[in-house]
Amino acid sequence: KANAYINTRYSGEYITYSGSLWRIIESTKDGYTKVIAEKPFELIDNSLIKYETEDEIKIYNPNQKGNIGYIINRRAGEATNEEYFVTREISVPIYKDAASYKGEVETKKYKVKFAAPDMYEMFSAPQVNSGMGYWLINSSKTEFRKYVYSNIGIVMYDDELSNDYETYIRPTAYFDKSVKIVSGSGTKEDPYKISK
Repeated sequence: KANAYINTRYSGEYITYSGSLWRIIESTKDGYTKVIAEKPFELIDNSLIKYETEDEIKIYNPNQKGNIGYIINRRAGEATNEEYFVTREISVPIYKDAASYKGEVETKKYKVKFAAPDMYEMFSAPQVNSGMGYWLINSSKTEFRKYVYSNIGIVMYDDELSNDYETYIRPTAYFDKSVKIVSGSGTKEDPYKISK
């Protein structure tokens, strides 16, 4: 209903905000709502993004200039209004070799406004084949291994990705706990409209 807080809604429901469709992943215990963009973003200059570091081991790091994590956190705001989003702590899963449910060897935490999705996160796979790939947050200690969801709908990594591989941003973010529903029913055809 109108005036209900968005953090009372359910995983899988849709929100329209700043010209983009978002899907709820979860509401946190402290009242924030984690969402993922339904489609990858096209940046202002229509550019794709890539790792701009020379490191052979490419671990997602929003604090390292030229790193995909750094670029996503700073550039996702080009394609959406940042006003309703808040900075929150994220966890970067780092694997010794290949990403798997049991293969995670360590986690690093950072505070950001925008991040890439985890390949195992709910709704991180594309709903339709949009022809647009995007970066994933999953990282590996294996040289040159990086993870992307490709434009043909599969996860790519390892030798399939050269150091200059370029693709889009499909961000995850957290809505502020003060965000409320104005109208809508939460479906893809009638997403929630929101305000603060």
